[in-house]
Amino acid sequence: MPKDRLHIAHFTNTYLPVMSGVVRSVTAFRQAQVDLGHNVFIFAQDAPKYKDDEPFIFRYPALNIPVRNYPVTIPVSPL
Repeated sequence: MPKDRLHIAHFTNTYLPVMSGVVRSVTAFRQAQVDLGHNVFIFAQDAPKYKDDEPFIFRYPALNIPVRNYPVTIPVSPL
């Protein structure tokens, strides 16, 4: 475990259950960082019918494009 545990956040417009190179990269980075003892947070688009198994996954609103079943992120500011 590292002497100083880091709090790392990954922000992505593509994450599970979508499968792509971006998702594979984010999950691989996340797992490597967790294995090193860091706290890793993922911020990704909403996936209404998907339940995350990992902790610290935070979802934000997205639109689903019916033709491709690919989410589009809506930037929303609470301010």
